Amino acid sequence: ARTAALLKNAYAPYSGCPSAAALVAEDGRAWFGVTCENAAFTDGFEGVETAIGAMVVESDWVESDALPVITDVIIDNGEDKADRLPAVVALARLRQFCTAATMIRLAT
Repeated sequence: ARTAALLKNAYAPYSGCPSAAALVAEDGRAWFGVTCENAAFTDGFEGVETAIGAMVVESDWVESDALPVITDVIIDNGEDKADRLPAVVALARLRQFCTAATMIRLAT
């Protein structure tokens, strides 16, 4: 629900594929991100990637010496691109914060 509201903040003028993402940790904390592209097309960031950035910035990982473990990922690409998965590089970045039980859901 919140990801749908965040889609309007995504900046995707080059690909036309805005996305918003929510990362939910096992303790219930959540972080959100949206697409942020630039003219160097491959150097943009997907919603999952900016959500990871928010998690790193906002979590207390330095004091606890561990980043949160993500249990749920919600990706919202809007109604017309609802079935589009993030790029492989975005999924690879996400993987280091997940377990085998982490659910990745596409919002529809």
